[in-house]
Amino acid sequence: MTPSWTDIVSCLSAAAAALAAIAIPLVLAWWARRQQAETDRRERQSRAFAALDGLNRDVSESVSKLVKLCPDASKLTYDNVLENSEVERHVFDILNGYEYLCHGANEGLFARGVVETLRGSAISQTRKQYGAYISGYRKQRDPDAWIQIDRFLEGGDPVG
Repeated sequence: MTPSWTDIVSCLSAAAAALAAIAIPLVLAWWARRQQAETDRRERQSRAFAALDGLNRDVSESVSKLVKLCPDASKLTYDNVLENSEVERHVFDILNGYEYLCHGANEGLFARGVVETLRGSAISQTRKQYGAYISGYRKQRDPDAWIQIDRFLEGGDPVG
């Protein structure tokens, strides 16, 4: 017996309904994951901008004071910095501020691209400028001091 056009259309209609019943939840799940990823990306960017806003003020203030206290950056060695508690406080403020920012970027809490674009060269310059102090500090006190800065500059191992 040859199926009628009505039977064929009815069968195709049932197949299309079954495919839609399967496809619609899959498409909706895909869309939800895509939207969540975009929301997460925007939240990381927003957190990065907020962290940079405060950090820029704090670092600028400390750098300005350090330039007055120690105009020759080559003298920012561990021993020389230890001799002046005010210099040491400003060095700590700068390095700890960048450590916080780099740690957030390394862990995927801040958008790495935003941090790299807006402060990447400043972080690199700071690491070079205070390299002698960081090396001395690591030898004398804490071998893991400011490692997030190094990790960030080496490309990090971003999470998320």
